[in-house]
Amino acid sequence: MNKIAKIAKGILIIALTGAILLLSDLNNRNKETKQKKRIPSGLSAEPNRIYRMGLAYFAPEASFEQLHKGLFDGLKALGFFRDKNLEVKEQHVNGEIGNFHTLLQNFDNLSLDVIVPTSTPGVTSACAAVKNTPVAFTYTYDPIAAGAGTSYTDHLPNISGVGSFPPVKKTFELIKTLFPEAKTIGTIYNSSEANSRKVISVAEEILQAMNLTLRKTTVVNSNEVIQAIQVLVSQQIDVLWITGDNTAMQGFDAIAGTAAKANIPVIINDVDLIGQGALAAVGIGWYATGYHSAQLIARVMNGEDPSEIPIENFVTEQIVFNPELVKKYAITLPDSLNEEDKKPYRISGKKYALALAHYVDSPNSEAVEKGILQGLADMGLTANHDYTLKILNAQGDVSTLNSIAESLKNETYDLIFTSSSPTIQVISKKITDTPVVFSAVGDPVAAGIAESREMHRDNITGISTMSDFVGMLAMVKDLLPEAKTLGTVYIPGEVNSVSYVKHFEAACKNAGMTLIKAPASNATEIMDAANSLISKGVDGVCQISDNLTASSFASIITVTEKAGIPTFSFISSQVDQGSVAAVARDFQQAGYDAAMKAGKILSGTNPKTIPWDYVSKTIIRVNPENAKKYGISVPQKYRDSSHKEKETVEPHKIAFLHFMSSRDCSDTEEGFREGLALAGWEEKKDFVLEIYNAQSEIAMLSSITAAIAMHNFDLIVSNVAPPAQALAQQITNVPQIFTIVADPVGSGLGKSYTDHLPHVTGIDGLADTDAGVALVLECLPKTKTIGTLLYPGETGPVKTLKALQASCKNHGITLEIVTVNTQAEVADAINTLCRKEIDAILQIPDNVSITSFSYIVKTAKKMQKPLFCFISEQVRMGAIAGATGDYTEQGKEAAALAIKILNGQNPAEIPFQSLKAPRIVINCKAAREFGVMLPATLLQSADEKIAE
Repeated sequence: MNKIAKIAKGILIIALTGAILLLSDLNNRNKETKQKKRIPSGLSAEPNRIYRMGLAYFAPEASFEQLHKGLFDGLKALGFFRDKNLEVKEQHVNGEIGNFHTLLQNFDNLSLDVIVPTSTPGVTSACAAVKNTPVAFTYTYDPIAAGAGTSYTDHLPNISGVGSFPPVKKTFELIKTLFPEAKTIGTIYNSSEANSRKVISVAEEILQAMNLTLRKTTVVNSNEVIQAIQVLVSQQIDVLWITGDNTAMQGFDAIAGTAAKANIPVIINDVDLIGQGALAAVGIGWYATGYHSAQLIARVMNGEDPSEIPIENFVTEQIVFNPELVKKYAITLPDSLNEEDKKPYRISGKKYALALAHYVDSPNSEAVEKGILQGLADMGLTANHDYTLKILNAQGDVSTLNSIAESLKNETYDLIFTSSSPTIQVISKKITDTPVVFSAVGDPVAAGIAESREMHRDNITGISTMSDFVGMLAMVKDLLPEAKTLGTVYIPGEVNSVSYVKHFEAACKNAGMTLIKAPASNATEIMDAANSLISKGVDGVCQISDNLTASSFASIITVTEKAGIPTFSFISSQVDQGSVAAVARDFQQAGYDAAMKAGKILSGTNPKTIPWDYVSKTIIRVNPENAKKYGISVPQKYRDSSHKEKETVEPHKIAFLHFMSSRDCSDTEEGFREGLALAGWEEKKDFVLEIYNAQSEIAMLSSITAAIAMHNFDLIVSNVAPPAQALAQQITNVPQIFTIVADPVGSGLGKSYTDHLPHVTGIDGLADTDAGVALVLECLPKTKTIGTLLYPGETGPVKTLKALQASCKNHGITLEIVTVNTQAEVADAINTLCRKEIDAILQIPDNVSITSFSYIVKTAKKMQKPLFCFISEQVRMGAIAGATGDYTEQGKEAAALAIKILNGQNPAEIPFQSLKAPRIVINCKAAREFGVMLPATLLQSADEKIAE
């Protein structure tokens, strides 16, 4: 029995020892697990993880709202989406500093990933109250004075963040510059705030050296602000300076209003409040600070130890003026301020993500885009440095426009521009939380986005381009005094077109004239509608402005010129296409005006408070040569502002014809312009370039080709096979250069690259299928079968397919092919292809799949078939990678050919050229979405990386 007891006792000791060891090991494992969770994973949000943040702030006020917006915009850009993968506990202390401690203690017990205290009192309280949770602060002047540490590198181990000490010296230098006679500066601050005490201390030292006096009034809470400002203005101060004191900011409206009544200018250190009664602001843009702070907060949420992150000081040092108050105080801004400082809006401190959505390519949309870019540049924003601009075009297809709106909704943008009524109508239904600025919208009320200029959708404002119908009729009466009946083509499916024709009809009635209307629903009906007007005996065609007739104007002018009926326009560029005269809203100015609206929004103004406006400029153009064709005598008042008489040396006239809109076609055009510029050729002086686009419609292509034939061009340049073929066959007396034609010989442009049509030369666009297949195998080494769609209606895709078949055979790969004959068949075709046993899709380029590529991307992602291509824009749209042509360079090469030809060389003597070695473009985000791990060697060697 004793032996059994001893054995049992021994077993019990062993069991207890084992349990202790097991528990100890479990504890160690738990520690290891916790340590693994704290391994930093960078800036971006981790997939399939929910983050938890606590945000504590002083009280609701305008500066904090800007900081708040910038912070969450910055987090969104890093993949942290509130109420999706980011849970936010957000609470303020209603301006009571003593409540911060309790609030932060509560946050510390909620198992958060990070606590974000804002304002100096918030940071001070976090230093004492938070023990268990990492802290990343922002929106504070002096974190060291708040108790976060002894220096930016020597701070409390669980705390780091972003401080923003204001440019105090620069502020007083500006005051002295603007008001050299000023002697006394007044200010209000809360003496219990450490940040305010520190700023006032620094200010007193600076002002003493400048021989200026600072009169201070302290407050304890916002209830004392009104009395304090009344006392201060009674003390004969010359200028009022308000720094970022929390209490003063809460009562800023009262401060600014009282100062205005006393005629005392207000200078602040918060550029986001410039529109609330301050004359000027020097320093901190809190939106930019919030956006910048998002990166440090993301690092902490992803596991980086705050003790290893130095505190930062981040200030967007800007000088911003309120133009209305500059005028009120009769201030002439001195030359010592640079041009950037003199602008009413200065936007910096972050890289803005912007988008521009077009419905269709037209002279109007091109002009709007140009105006927007000019406006952004004039605000001091540089492309790819201060902002990115993604340009999307629905090519006149409503379903594509809906897809564009959906993609814009699902991506993160700071602001979206739109051109045309259809675009804003679709965008406004899908996007409600991102600022949208419209342009080229004739009637915002008829479009359903506004009730009046002031009453409109909360996130939308913009520029209306409603035509000057009364001004047009006055000009028509001057040029055609006997005219009684005018005609116009309109589009029943376009709300602005219907609105315009209604307004124009009323204007004609008031002027004692009759308007005959001819409807058209698509490009093929435009010419029939124009012929219908002619058959009804109109004295002139006065074409209203809308998307379809703008892009199909060549069809209208072909009919009217043949019939000897003069045409008048509401689009200025149509004067160069055959119109006698135009009374035009300047669409480039409309784009520019839209950019100015965007500037207000990006600098912190709520779009809800910004009325939409009419475009600020109208153009009257008359072409005396076109008028002469119809026996019209042009009065001198129009000659003074219209086309100049021919000079001795005229610029070369070049037509550039696109079959469709795509990034690669636009790159070719851009390269062509750049190539001419590099050769010293100046636009308007050495050459004029007329751009045409057939919008992928053969009927429109025929009309444009006929119009080009009538206008005596010196040279014609075209993109892709259909325009090159049409031009070569129908126009044989004008030199021509083609680009991006995969098979110029198969397209009938020659028997070989050296034996070709005498008036044609150019550069092919044959895809490098060997490089494409090699790229697929580099990403997916186990690939056995590749799929592609084939459009057999063009020789180029057929030739590319043969090359791809040979490339696949050389690599031992099977190629699956599904044919598609129209754009409508693409949806079924790509679904069929994806259901096949294929490892990847390598889409060869053709004019059908290009216009439907967004659907190909969507289906391939849905069915997880990795997608590769040969066009750079398609990589941007969502393909994993592509072996693509450098079409900007091809445009430059085409420009070199153009110069040779315009200088006298015969195209027959210039052999066709081949597309140069491909560029490898990869889309890292798309690769992740398809579950493809891009090899490190490819990441290092790629010519362009998208969405890293």
